[in-house]
Amino acid sequence: TVCQKNASACLNAFSGMYLKGGCQRAARTGRNFVQLSEKACHRRPFMRMFYEHYETEKLAICLDPSNIDLIRDLASDRNTTRFLEINCEFDDEYISCHARRIGLISDQIAVETLVKLLISIRNDLKKEIDSIGDLKLEFTYKIDEKETVRKNADELSRFADIAMEEALDIVTVDWIYSD
Repeated sequence: TVCQKNASACLNAFSGMYLKGGCQRAARTGRNFVQLSEKACHRRPFMRMFYEHYETEKLAICLDPSNIDLIRDLASDRNTTRFLEINCEFDDEYISCHARRIGLISDQIAVETLVKLLISIRNDLKKEIDSIGDLKLEFTYKIDEKETVRKNADELSRFADIAMEEALDIVTVDWIYSD
């Protein structure tokens, strides 16, 4: 599962495992999470350990879209790996608050500098998503807050192999695209 913005949507919708990347709300969801470095060399065996631990054949995780190496590695595994992109709108306020939270900018930043930085961050976000698209992953699905509920539910239903009614329940929760 590839989440751009909201790990808790994935974690609440599916009993998932969170690989710490860019979605920081996992700690508040009550779910387990683990930190996996970008240069981890045993990613797939690490994931298999969680399949065994939870005694399941299906596992949903949220990934930082900038972690292309991990996405590529998981996609090359012999298991069927499905990817769900949750496309969210990022307004300037959200991006600037996020940049403050991670220490990229301070409260004293000049307006001109902030405007340039916002453009740069938006370009980086687009580049991350384009890089994932360039991988041409076999099983890729997408829900988008600008799309119809029916189309998003259809995508989620196919992605998670769940009934359409269950998918409709998930995509209509009011917080699915919020931070």
